[in-house]
Amino acid sequence: MPIGERMDFVVLDVLQGLGTFAGFYDKDDVLVATMILDLGTERFRKDDPFPAVDEVARVLRTMKPQPTVNAVLLSHSDTDHINLLGLLLSRFQPAGTPGVPVEDTLQVLFCKYAGARANFTKRGRNVLDTLKPYMPQDGTERIVGSASPETTFKGAYNKKTNPWIPVAQVAGASVYVLIANAAPSSAAIVTSSNKPKPAVPDTYGKNMVSIVSIVDYGASQLVVTGDATGITLAACNTVIQTAGVEGDLLIDNFMVTAPHHGSETTTYDMLGITTDFKTHDQLAEENLAQFVRHMSAVTLSASAGQVKKFRHPSARVIQAFWPKLGTALYQDPVLPEGLHFYTAYFTAGQYRVNVPNTPPTPGMSQVEWPVSANWWSVQTDKNIFSNLYFLSGSQGEANLPPAPGSRVGLVGLPTAVPPLGANWTFRVPRGLGVKRSVLRSDNRVTTLALRAQALGVRPETLGAAASPLSATPRAYPPAGVDRAAEPALSARAPAAGLAAGRAAAPPSRPAAAIRGLRVIP
Repeated sequence: MPIGERMDFVVLDVLQGLGTFAGFYDKDDVLVATMILDLGTERFRKDDPFPAVDEVARVLRTMKPQPTVNAVLLSHSDTDHINLLGLLLSRFQPAGTPGVPVEDTLQVLFCKYAGARANFTKRGRNVLDTLKPYMPQDGTERIVGSASPETTFKGAYNKKTNPWIPVAQVAGASVYVLIANAAPSSAAIVTSSNKPKPAVPDTYGKNMVSIVSIVDYGASQLVVTGDATGITLAACNTVIQTAGVEGDLLIDNFMVTAPHHGSETTTYDMLGITTDFKTHDQLAEENLAQFVRHMSAVTLSASAGQVKKFRHPSARVIQAFWPKLGTALYQDPVLPEGLHFYTAYFTAGQYRVNVPNTPPTPGMSQVEWPVSANWWSVQTDKNIFSNLYFLSGSQGEANLPPAPGSRVGLVGLPTAVPPLGANWTFRVPRGLGVKRSVLRSDNRVTTLALRAQALGVRPETLGAAASPLSATPRAYPPAGVDRAAEPALSARAPAAGLAAGRAAAPPSRPAAAIRGLRVIP
């Protein structure tokens, strides 16, 4: 297998779900290998063109001589992590199908999964069985489950006596299982508590077994957490501490996905354990803080959609990762230098924000933000990248972190409206000392819909050319988007004060008029 000179690890905008696609490129920018770690849901769409799946299929068709997925990891069996895999396969025929052009065929070389195999059956079809016809029929076992529990790291690393053997190797990348099929007994914090054998509800258990995987490429690591629960993270902490993973492998972690889409409910759920000196909530806080310290990730990715019963991603979970995150790896063209948006679910009055007083009163007032519990878009220079990118109704006026935050300028809506949904690419060169980067590409359907709403026209009148993905024949995603050049925006002149994609200075107005803010008495 060729060794890639660059890995583009893409966290796809699939709405409420998780889909990641890694492409490995040679020195001539030719795609030589690919990998998928989870692929679901696009939230049960029926009539949309499934932009994430269609784009992955388009990229696969560029592979020569044969479109190939070298490895698939399915963290667990929830629909929002697996259902799009079957849809992707349906875009191709199995490799070697007579009379079918090679670019319309696909081979899959390996699949690793966690949880019970039977749980991967949805509506009478098991996605693992669907993979089989696409795999080489050579007698090799290519669909492999996980032990209970399983980890690559069974003690300290020793090249001769205890090598850490990856579950997959793709174009120079090694994929390790930090934990799979975790149980309460896998976590030291549980076994040493007053409740060493807590009962595990069925729904919680299906998430708890998620594979937490480490992709090691070049000098960097990326960690994909699936639907890890508090107990899963505790098991990760135990493995890391016992085997010394943090010092020997997790040396320069570029990205970690928010556990369970940033779910506050499961991330802080430790199944009711306590100690003589600490409450359940204290243990849950410490457990997540310990995981964050072990990860020390430069960037955080949060893949979720607006589903009221889930409320993902939680601003509280995202805040837990603040201390270790870097800054300014992505610049939104409509914002001041170094800033971009992210969207999360905030509770009412969760933060305080500094706001200039209305003239002639000098100074600042501190206000509670937001006034209501909901999803809100905020600006930040921290490396927080949510696939649910920008909600036009929230205006993105707060800047968080730090806390207290501040009120910052409005974006130039509607002519410079950011996308509702975005794919995020974490680009990692193989060479040492080569700069890493984060790139954004807009989700075609959500972008068109949002712009149509802002411009007061029907989405179909904007045309497919408004998609930066479809407008770029090979790059996945494009290195940058020049919004001023997009056909969808050219029909309307920019708002006064907009230049080179930057927002005009906001007008002065009373603090009480700022959306989402309430003045603290």
